[in-house]
Amino acid sequence: MIDIANRRDLVRYLKSYEYLKHELDDIEMSQLPRTPQISGDGSHSHTTSKSMSYAILIDKRDEIVDEMREISSVINCISDPISRSIIEGKFIFFKSLEDLAIQYQRSVTTIKKHYNRGIDEIMKTCTKVSNDLKS
Repeated sequence: MIDIANRRDLVRYLKSYEYLKHELDDIEMSQLPRTPQISGDGSHSHTTSKSMSYAILIDKRDEIVDEMREISSVINCISDPISRSIIEGKFIFFKSLEDLAIQYQRSVTTIKKHYNRGIDEIMKTCTKVSNDLKS
């Protein structure tokens, strides 16, 4: 699964979702065509290097999507739906804890408690997996 040594590493890992999202957006907005262009005589109208670049971008996009799915699945392991929603809001939808407090009509302190519960539950899950692998 994931190699997490402490809370700081976990938060860094979850924050990487935002970087991945921006990277994915950059790929999606690339100037390369979505499908190879074929001319009237049936030949490809772009060069082999463009085809290679396109293939590399597709591979990179697939890797990014896989990493984003992994992060989402880690968050979905949180059993408490409120804590899961807070962690999701923070790391998947890039909201501040203050914005989440407004959204859920709760105090920032309450939101922080749910945030910490979610992080703690992920840490326990990751630690358990790591310990099981060591045995």
